[in-house]
Amino acid sequence: MKLATSLAAALGIAAVAFFADAPRSARADDDFSSQFVVTATQTGGKLNITIKPANDSVYVNSEYPLKIALTAKDGGTLGKAELTKDDGKYVPSDHEGKAKSVTFSVDSSKGASGDGKLVMCKVDACGNPTKFHFDSK
Repeated sequence: MKLATSLAAALGIAAVAFFADAPRSARADDDFSSQFVVTATQTGGKLNITIKPANDSVYVNSEYPLKIALTAKDGGTLGKAELTKDDGKYVPSDHEGKAKSVTFSVDSSKGASGDGKLVMCKVDACGNPTKFHFDSK
C-alpha cells in the first residue's frame, strides 16, 4: 500500500512540474480588457467607431453578438441609437470567427459617446465578455 501511495504521489508531483513549465493558452478567465483600442471619430455627417486589438495575437470575436448603445452629444442626432454585430464591417483573419478589427459607421450630426460589450480572443480560446466606453472626437 505504501508503494502505491508513494508512486501516486511521485506521479502527481511530476505532472505538476510538467504542466507548470508548459506554455499557457488563453482561458475564459483571462483579462482582455486592455487588449483592444476603441476609436470614435466624427467626420462630416458620420461617426466611425473602430475596435482593434492591441497586438497581432489578439482578435475580435466576430461571432459574439456585440452591441453598442450610443448617446448623441450636445443635442445632436444619430441615425441609430444601438449598433449590433450585423452593423459592423469585420476585417477577417486566418482564424474562423476571429477578426483583425471591426468598424461601425452611423449617421451623426455632432458625435456620440457609447457603451458596449465584446469578446476578445487569442487563436486557441476566447475571454469573457468585456465592457467598454468611448467618447467621439
